[in-house]
Amino acid sequence: MDEIQAGISHSKENFQLRSKPWYRLYLKVIENALKFYLGEENVPNEATLLKLIGKVDCNHYNFGEEKTEICALFIGASKFDHSCVPNASVHFNGKSIQLKAIKKIDKFDKVTFSYCRMFSGLEVSTIYLTMKDSLGEGGCYCSDCSQPYGTSPLTKILDPPRAVHILEETEGHLLMASLMAKYKYPMGWFSQERLKQLLKKQEGVLDDTNLARIRSLALKCLMLNGNDFEMREELMTLASWVKRVWGENYEELTEIYEKLIEINAKLNDAESYKYYVNELIRLRMICFGKEDAVKKALESLIRI
Repeated sequence: MDEIQAGISHSKENFQLRSKPWYRLYLKVIENALKFYLGEENVPNEATLLKLIGKVDCNHYNFGEEKTEICALFIGASKFDHSCVPNASVHFNGKSIQLKAIKKIDKFDKVTFSYCRMFSGLEVSTIYLTMKDSLGEGGCYCSDCSQPYGTSPLTKILDPPRAVHILEETEGHLLMASLMAKYKYPMGWFSQERLKQLLKKQEGVLDDTNLARIRSLALKCLMLNGNDFEMREELMTLASWVKRVWGENYEELTEIYEKLIEINAKLNDAESYKYYVNELIRLRMICFGKEDAVKKALESLIRI
C-alpha cells in the first residue's frame, strides 16, 4: 500500500494542474458538484481537493468507445500495479471489474496488468517505454521499464552501434502515425513499402521482442491495409513475436486473430479460418469469459 501511495504522490506532483489555463474552471465545476451532493460544509479545501483529484486521476479506469466512454474508480483494483509485461488482464462487464490471470502466478508474486495497450493502438507510439500519455510526466516504473535500455526483452538490442539511428528513425515514424491518427489525418504518408524498408533496417539491430520493432510491424499490418497474402504472413509473424514477450493468453492478440480471420475468409482458406476462430474463442474465454467468446465467434461466422 505504501508503494501505491508513493506512486500516487509522485504522479500527482507531475500533473501540475495549477499550470493549466482551465484549472480554475475545472476545480469550480467539481466544487459545485460536491456542494450539491455533500453540502457546502463538507466540501474539502483546495489542497485536499487537488490531492483527491490526483488519486482519482491515477487510479480510474476508462472503458468503452470514444463516444460512449465510461470512467470508473474501483478501490480494490486500484491496488494492483501496472506492468508492461503483465500476468493478468482486466475487463469491465458493465457492472463490475474482473481481473483474470493470463499466466501462472507463483505465491507471493505481484499481480499486475497493463494500464494501456502496448502495440495495437497508435496512441502508444513512444518506444522508450516512458508511457507519458498514460501516466503523466513521471513515466513508467514497472520492473521492465526500470532496467537500462537494451537489457529487458522489450528493449533488447542486437547491434548497439547501429541501434541509435534506427531507434530515432522508428520513433519518428511511430510518432508521426500517432499524431496523424489523433487528428484524424489520412494515413497515406505511410506506405507499405516505406514501413517494409524500416522493418528491413531493424533486422539484426533490434530483437524481435523489442517494442519498437513490434509496434512498427503492428502499424504495417494491423493499422494499414495491403496485399492479403503479405499481410497474413506479417500478422502471423507479429503473433509469434507477441507470444514470445507476453505469452499466448495476452489480450491484444485478439486484434491480430480477428484480422487473420477476416483475411483468411477473403482468401477462402477454410482451415486457417477455423484455426483462428478457435484461437479467438479460446483467448476471449480466458480474458473476458464464455459469453463474450461465444458472441465474438458468432460475429466471425457472420463475417464469412
